[in-house]
Amino acid sequence: MTVPLAGVGIGTLYRNFPAREALAEAAAEHRFAEMLAFARTQAGGTVRADATTADVYLIVCALAAVIRNAAGDWRRFIEIILNGLGS
Repeated sequence: MTVPLAGVGIGTLYRNFPAREALAEAAAEHRFAEMLAFARTQAGGTVRADATTADVYLIVCALAAVIRNAAGDWRRFIEIILNGLGS
């Protein structure tokens, strides 16, 4: 399903992503970069200049852990994180 959506052949896919994990990692990296760009656009430039896609990955993983483990108020967690991302 990914190959037709990307508009490439299966050979191209396997040359660039020899393992399923590599494809998933590249897709996640792309999505996190989009999320960071969106946040910067929506925040009117008030997102920290040093925020990276790796930071977004950490935030998403931490949020998933908070929710999965019922480790607290996830809304409060997001509020704290968003305040920390401000410039």
